[in-house]
Amino acid sequence: MLNVIQFLETMGSNADLRHVAKPVLYKALSEQQLDQDAQWAILRGDKSRLEALLGARTEMVCAVVLPDADAAEDAGQETRLVVNA
Repeated sequence: MLNVIQFLETMGSNADLRHVAKPVLYKALSEQQLDQDAQWAILRGDKSRLEALLGARTEMVCAVVLPDADAAEDAGQETRLVVNA
């Protein structure tokens, strides 16, 4: 799995490799020690298959839970709204 992530990182940071023709990409993949399924997923640009192989999740939620205003006042705490944009 680490090799796949390292290859994708290299591919993303190298403009020549990122926009290369399929035969050249195939050659670069064959030189790596990557699982055959991962190689084919990368070649086809199959995001869903790569996610499944890596155990990745694409949907993430970021939330901040604030205490109830009454409970915060009772505890002597200040209440404020936190927004992450």
